[in-house]
Amino acid sequence: MTTSLKRHGWWLSAIVVTLAYATPIALQNRVVNCARACFASVESRQQAALPDCETCAVGLAVTTRVPWTHDFSLRVREELTARTAITAYLDAAVGEPSAVALKDRFAALRGAWLLTDGGSGTLKLDLLGKAIPVAEPGRLAQLVGDRRALIERGLHWNQWHVATAAIEGALLEGKVARAVRLAEHYRGRPNTDLRLRVAAMLCAGMPEGKRAVVKQAYQHAIDVMEARATKRNADFARDFGSARMVVESCAVALGEAPPKQPFAGHAGRLDHHEQLLAYRWRLAHERGDGAARLAARHAIEAFLGRREPTPYRYDLAALFIDEVSSLDDVITLLRLRPGEEPSPASVPERATLRAALLDRPVVPVERYRAAHRHITSLIVEADSGGGRPLRSAQRYYAWRLLSADGLPSADKWWAASVVPEKLAARRREASTKKAAPVNRRQRRYELFYRSEHQPASPDSLIAAASLLASSSAELEPWLDALTGSDMRRHSLRSWAFARAAAAKRRGDRAAATVWWNRYRGLVALARRPATAELYLFLGL
Repeated sequence: MTTSLKRHGWWLSAIVVTLAYATPIALQNRVVNCARACFASVESRQQAALPDCETCAVGLAVTTRVPWTHDFSLRVREELTARTAITAYLDAAVGEPSAVALKDRFAALRGAWLLTDGGSGTLKLDLLGKAIPVAEPGRLAQLVGDRRALIERGLHWNQWHVATAAIEGALLEGKVARAVRLAEHYRGRPNTDLRLRVAAMLCAGMPEGKRAVVKQAYQHAIDVMEARATKRNADFARDFGSARMVVESCAVALGEAPPKQPFAGHAGRLDHHEQLLAYRWRLAHERGDGAARLAARHAIEAFLGRREPTPYRYDLAALFIDEVSSLDDVITLLRLRPGEEPSPASVPERATLRAALLDRPVVPVERYRAAHRHITSLIVEADSGGGRPLRSAQRYYAWRLLSADGLPSADKWWAASVVPEKLAARRREASTKKAAPVNRRQRRYELFYRSEHQPASPDSLIAAASLLASSSAELEPWLDALTGSDMRRHSLRSWAFARAAAAKRRGDRAAATVWWNRYRGLVALARRPATAELYLFLGL
């Protein structure tokens, strides 16, 4: 009897110990499985609103107190908090767009990031769903186009691309003084791209009584230029033409002579050559310096006479083509080899893409107008045999006059490039109008995560995306989120114009007025003769 009781007691003890050991593990697994299913459902077709994944945390209070589940449970608790904050913030921009919710959830996002940074310090969240980076709040604000957070908390960003987005966001909203203040705060940062943008912003803004600050930024730009021209790291070198452009423009703003141009060949090469040539000619023209203007013209003519093609032959020639009276000399200046003539499909795209804007020569509108008049008069005088290249130039200068602000024009060249996108947008409209709100939510997420497949024209993208908003209150934060990670593909003026046009089409007068005023403000900045190249470098 006693032996039997002892035997049963041993089995009972074993069962109790096993249950005591296995129960926390089972609770932990339940939390993990619940959280994974919850986060996976956030973007699904069946989900009409953001689920509360924090309810899956039931049981973690127990498992974090048990030695054999303590460490893993702490990581689960940390990731659950971080994912919940990130998901809620993204949902306020994409799932259920709301400017008020976006502002409220940013504070929780920062708290979750500090918890992770001060806890495990992990750089990736992969326990409760698909792997995502532990993004700094500023990076997420940049991703969803949250300009309010980027600008208001602009003095706290450490990543150079977030700092750049804050400056550009302030410019887009017409807050030039705030952009200058942010640039002043970021000066001295080690990243060379940010140093150039800081120098460009400070030299363009030129705050009163802060010449020493501007000169420091100017010296940083000189250092970047010389380093790119002379230093090579691991067989890699950066071209220094953009830095040289910033240096020369800043020198003029400060009333100083620019330093000697570095010798190209040690490391990086001198790119942005067309922009530099046009700038030097324009500067000499504005100053009335005949000798410098003639030297700049000869340099442009020599450049156009090289074998290498340039997409900006007509732009450079526009600076002085009205002074060339001989028909043969004009045709020689504009001579194009087969395939070099601007095509209907490529010219508008090159004029709107941000990468091309950074090296485009800044040519005053009146120069295009004078070139167009001169070419037109030569066509009248020319016989049919010599008119073909002149007519090509005439069409190009007409297009430049129509797109003087750097936007696609309404002529046949632009139509050939954009009309197919408009047809595709109409097809999307037809399917979107029938979509239920829950399906629109899913489609917003799909479009948001497929930004690399967005159309080349911001206008057609925004027109189609506008139909995915369930209400007018959702529209502006949703469009901000859709374009946030793609802002650098086009100029700020192009984005502002597209947003104004979309608001006007849907009858939203308030939004149309806001975006139209922003667009006109950007145009005014870009047309300032003394700082046009600096604002071009800043993305206008």
